[in-house]
Amino acid sequence: MTAKILQHNGKVLYRITYHPLTFEERTDDTVQQDMLTFREPAEEHLGAKLTHAKLEEVGIPDTLEYLPYSDDDQNEMLFPDLDEEVTPEVGDNYGHA
Repeated sequence: MTAKILQHNGKVLYRITYHPLTFEERTDDTVQQDMLTFREPAEEHLGAKLTHAKLEEVGIPDTLEYLPYSDDDQNEMLFPDLDEEVTPEVGDNYGHA
């Protein structure tokens, strides 16, 4: 599994190992300044952070509402009966390897 690490120029690096900043590192004045120095070119390349106010300004609600799924076999209150019992082994071609 890899992590995507954003660089200051907006490009992405893929890394297998990394570690988050500790609380002491996050509260250190030097690291805070480095974070600001990092963020400015990244925002120039990618654009400013999207806010709830900007979403409301363009007419996008905070939480989208979707209609419940329904078809001939299922609606929001009724789930279809399954013909067979589903177990973790169903469709697992490697279970007995």
